[in-house]
Amino acid sequence: VRSLLPAAWNEKLSDWMLTGAIASVVVVILWTTLALLPKTPAQVAQVPGDTINSPENLELAEESQLVESEPIPTPELTPEQSLIVAIQNQITGITAQYGNDLIQAIEANFLTSMLLLKVSDEWYQLNDGQQNTLAQRMLSQSQELDFSKLEITDLEGTLVARSPVVGSSMVIFTRH
Repeated sequence: VRSLLPAAWNEKLSDWMLTGAIASVVVVILWTTLALLPKTPAQVAQVPGDTINSPENLELAEESQLVESEPIPTPELTPEQSLIVAIQNQITGITAQYGNDLIQAIEANFLTSMLLLKVSDEWYQLNDGQQNTLAQRMLSQSQELDFSKLEITDLEGTLVARSPVVGSSMVIFTRH
């Protein structure tokens, strides 16, 4: 900006004065523009909606025809959903000998590499050895599926067992 000013002005004006002058000009331009703009927004014309009158006499067809509906195609699963289904199938295969209703829900958190299993009250009907064996098999299966953490909770959300921090055996908190 200084290169555009005459040499006499360039020597007399400090940087602060030049900055203040430019800021003042910008404020005046904005204020003038806002003052000249219309104050009320443009009115939008409303078109009345079309009305449809129902016919006075409606007659139903005597003969009704059955229309067969096409079967709804099953949607394709995303890769993440396919992986979760595979995990469910593998975990269900492990727990099948202990009862079909033992595993109630499976949640996989791929970001934290955690697998969360919710077990029914049938967990508490198993003896200590069965609980140890089942928990250990689920831990090894979760590690094969690249999960570093495994948590087993009951339906109330109470932590029943978790993967070890130190060692290789599952830590079981609640047995009966």
